[in-house]
Amino acid sequence: MTFREKIQQLRKGASEAQSATKIIDKLKALKDSNGPNTSYRWIWELIQNAKDVVNTSGFVDIEIKFSEVNKTIEFNHNGRLFTTENIVF
Repeated sequence: MTFREKIQQLRKGASEAQSATKIIDKLKALKDSNGPNTSYRWIWELIQNAKDVVNTSGFVDIEIKFSEVNKTIEFNHNGRLFTTENIVF
């Protein structure tokens, strides 16, 4: 791997980490706000963000898994990675 490729790889990783952090921050802000519909809005925001980053075919598949036992939600899509611009709402 050349030095240039290594720098590009590091920049891409940093960008992905920044986007993930921004998603977490926005979801926490939604969770902490006290609006009557806030507790439901965050999932729609994730779905909308996924629709905004369709893959090369022009489509996106979204999968949401709820585990009541583990108290977790897993959100997956096959579109492009979210960017900071996708997350502003």
